[in-house]
Amino acid sequence: MTSRAYDASGRREQARANRARVLDTARELFVADGYTATSIASIAKAAGVSTPTVFAAFTSKANLLKEAAESMLVGDAEPVPLAQRPQMRRVYEAPSAAEVVARLAEFAADAAPRAYPIYSAVFAAADTDPQIAAIVRTFDDQRLVGAGHLADAVCRHLPDGPARHAELRDVIWSLTSLHLYGQLVVQRGWPVRRYGDWIARVLTASLPTP
Repeated sequence: MTSRAYDASGRREQARANRARVLDTARELFVADGYTATSIASIAKAAGVSTPTVFAAFTSKANLLKEAAESMLVGDAEPVPLAQRPQMRRVYEAPSAAEVVARLAEFAADAAPRAYPIYSAVFAAADTDPQIAAIVRTFDDQRLVGAGHLADAVCRHLPDGPARHAELRDVIWSLTSLHLYGQLVVQRGWPVRRYGDWIARVLTASLPTP
């Protein structure tokens, strides 16, 4: 009798579905109740999985918070870096500096409303938890690297690109901060479209006049 090779695809798909459900559940509870008041056990119960399953997938509550935030920025739980996703490649591949800026502002206005609630929970937890504060610093460092890549995409269209790179990187890093989104949209009541248009105007004003 010929034995059949074991097909693990069903188990992998189940693990993938469980992971996505845990992330969704964790995000909802962290936003509603705060990081400190939310336990791994409560997340596991609400997600319909065991507590060891959550720990096996995410190792700690802090890492679960980190991944819940990151998944909201990119829009799903797939392990694909933001820079490799179609929406960001569209920004990098824009045919002019002005179009890079326009597409970046459009992306920011699309992602910020989705990501801000969970990132707000991260920022609040960082005030009292050194481990979460370290995660926030990591997020800021990652955003700075990403802003550098975006500055590369702008500067390759500019005659004095290298001379403008550091300034543009820092402007992009500042304008894409979710803190800024929270101040303008959540606190001051700006419509999201106005927020995106404003980012585009400020970035455009940072480009050299032809």
